Amino acid sequence: MKRLGPPDSGPLVKVSVVTIAYNQEAYIAEAVESVLMQECDFDFEYIIGDDASTDGTWEILKEYQRRYPERIKLRLHDSNMGAQRNLADALAQCTGQYVALLDGDDFWTSEHKLQTQVDFMDANPDCALSCHGCLMVHSDGTPFAALPAHGCAPERSGIEELLSRSITSTHILTPTVMYRWGLVELPDWWNEHRLGDFPLHVLHAQYGWVGYIDEVMAASRFHAGGMWRSESGVTNLLEFVAVLHRLDDALNNRYHDIIERNVLRHGEYEFSLRFTAATHALNSAERLNARPHMRWIRRNLALRGDHGLKDLSILLVRYVSPRLLAVMVAVKRGPRRLLGGK
Repeated sequence: MKRLGPPDSGPLVKVSVVTIAYNQEAYIAEAVESVLMQECDFDFEYIIGDDASTDGTWEILKEYQRRYPERIKLRLHDSNMGAQRNLADALAQCTGQYVALLDGDDFWTSEHKLQTQVDFMDANPDCALSCHGCLMVHSDGTPFAALPAHGCAPERSGIEELLSRSITSTHILTPTVMYRWGLVELPDWWNEHRLGDFPLHVLHAQYGWVGYIDEVMAASRFHAGGMWRSESGVTNLLEFVAVLHRLDDALNNRYHDIIERNVLRHGEYEFSLRFTAATHALNSAERLNARPHMRWIRRNLALRGDHGLKDLSILLVRYVSPRLLAVMVAVKRGPRRLLGGK
């Protein structure tokens, strides 16, 4: 376990802002500018960790540090260490009472974001972390949605709600979160997982409630071809379930029943993702890629009840003979269809 928190002597600044970046030359300046524009009545530090970018990100960051040497602290790594290690390294530098996160391709939209969130946290000392509304934008910055929709998130929630949410339904997006610093330790498995800050949300929530400010103050960039395509979706789903089990251990099984129900629900979701992935593979030139998904479906038919066997049968028919399925459909519709009649 690695302790996270300000120095033992106390916080040196009110807020530590953390950005991690990798090959984000096109976006990093917008992220940095959105932090530097903050208007607040307290001091904050800005820690930026770059994971050995090979484009022009380093040069941009060095120029900002030259202009704002007292504000910006750079952690420029010579070799790629991975997003989780990069984040852990940046978090270890934080000396603030609170920590706010911002990815290198996201940005804040309100110059009062830090002040608003700090005022909220100061007024609610039993709040362990807070978040707020967020625009979803395309790569070019054009907005297409706001999450969560106005009035749709609870003003306060707890660890039970976080552990019950699906992998696709959290309202705590990275550029919106602020933690009360010094409450948690990073688990030994931190560097092995790929779920960003979700475990940090949960680990903090065991010490207080989660606050939500119903105001849009950030933007998160959605890149086409992201994690929710079927194949990568299965991979990330497995990672999410594995992290739930690890959190169960870290929380000393206090929320075991909630976690197990969530794991079961995600098993049903995985069944759907694997069926989709197998179908796509069978409809492509890479038909053999369907086999591991079909084997998993065969072992987990109970997740779909009577529908599970039907789904597997459809895949098996397509696997054995793509033409056989068409013939079976034609037979079901009648002999005239089979013979080409109307």
